[in-house]
Amino acid sequence: MKAKNSHTRQIILLIICLFFALGVLIGTFCTVKYNINPTTITSPQSIPQALFVFGKFVFVVWLIGFFPFGVFFVPPVAAFCGYTYGISSASFLLSKDFTMFARFSATYLLYTTALMLSACASMHLCFNTYTNCKNAKETLPREKQRILIEYIIILLISVLPLSLGVGLEFFI
Repeated sequence: MKAKNSHTRQIILLIICLFFALGVLIGTFCTVKYNINPTTITSPQSIPQALFVFGKFVFVVWLIGFFPFGVFFVPPVAAFCGYTYGISSASFLLSKDFTMFARFSATYLLYTTALMLSACASMHLCFNTYTNCKNAKETLPREKQRILIEYIIILLISVLPLSLGVGLEFFI
């Protein structure tokens, strides 16, 4: 996605990372306060189920990018994903199950990569959509088509780390 300048890209990435980190902190706090047991955490039982569970966040974030008001919905989704990571990782660490923590962190790193890629692209598209709504005559149809093709390619690229994470979870 073409941004006006690199400063906008940095601000978008900072916002998404801050919301994700806030979610991790809240999830960790909830785990410690309510003493969540890692045996209560359920994981997907099949590969299609895992792709659906983890892919729905990436797809929802991607879909939100088509609307100008999506800027307000992408960071909370990133915070929710951080919250789930915080609960799971803290519960594994509190139960002293370091192998499960390492395995979980490796797969979640790939899921987070897919989410961050999709979230940054989504917020860029939200800003571009808002700008284009204000100046509708300045955007050519060819430019709109190019932006849409780039955005679809970003969704397809973000599926790659998601698929690698699911493969790592089931085959290792």
